Amino acid sequence: MEEYKISEEIYQASLVTSSESFSISDDIFEEADTLTVEELQLEVLDSYKFSGRYWIWKMGSSVFYKNKNWQKMFLANEMQMEAPGFKYFKSYSSLVDFQKEYKCQNPGSRGTDSRPIAYNAFANSLRRGDVIIACASNSTIVAWGIVKSDYFYRPTRKAGKHYRNVTWIKMDMPFIFTDKPQILYMLQKEETHLLKETLVSKTYQQLTNVYPFGFVDKGYEMKIPFESRKKARV
Repeated sequence: MEEYKISEEIYQASLVTSSESFSISDDIFEEADTLTVEELQLEVLDSYKFSGRYWIWKMGSSVFYKNKNWQKMFLANEMQMEAPGFKYFKSYSSLVDFQKEYKCQNPGSRGTDSRPIAYNAFANSLRRGDVIIACASNSTIVAWGIVKSDYFYRPTRKAGKHYRNVTWIKMDMPFIFTDKPQILYMLQKEETHLLKETLVSKTYQQLTNVYPFGFVDKGYEMKIPFESRKKARV
């Protein structure tokens, strides 16, 4: 194998460091030096790319606790919609077809109205950039995530055949939205005021040793300036 050598002068020079070795331009330094905490917080907020559409997903206690399904979904960065007996969701042309199939697979079962609606929305209405607020029950939010993919169907799986890729972020927050019976539904515009700020703020409040842009400060809690941001929009 051919060897590659450098001169002794170059090697010695590479060992020498000085204040000039790690320098940034004056413009960058001055800009960083004048940034306020509020501006940094807004930079962090703007780094989250949302579509502006928010969905409530009530996975239910059976999904949350059974065989650690939720933990597996979280680690796989997936949102899975269990629908025993259903084929590829896109093969159903309308909500009516979903409802007919559900009745066929679950004769006399409850949930005829809510589950087909959720299946249809999961396959046809979710979009990349949409935010999913995941609830373990009617009273607790356990995570929120950003949809990253289209709908996928993998029939060879034992579980999670119907899924989308979602980047999940854990959180623990009381359920504060309208308690509708649907399993998966989109929030109305008037229900989403400052919701992005709340979700991002909660994310940083519940993480240990987190500070924007790589700085570390134990016990730091990021607080989005809701009031100042609201005034800036006026």
